[in-house]
Amino acid sequence: MKISISLPSLYPDLLNIALQRIYDTTDGFDVEIVVVAPFDVSAPKVRSVFEDVPRGNCAAHALAYENCTGEIIVTL
Repeated sequence: MKISISLPSLYPDLLNIALQRIYDTTDGFDVEIVVVAPFDVSAPKVRSVFEDVPRGNCAAHALAYENCTGEIIVTL
């Protein structure tokens, strides 16, 4: 079973910290992290969704949801 994690971000440094914490706690699980951000993200298990004009947290999670492929979706 695949788990999708919706993770909008405006700050690359904070995103990298969050990604590391996710990697540390999801080892052994089939996980994809759907990052919605106004910058490109290239990292393991990450599906990057570019949002050129941030429209807020709810809009970013909705955009992430449209790009999730997992059976379970978790928002962060």
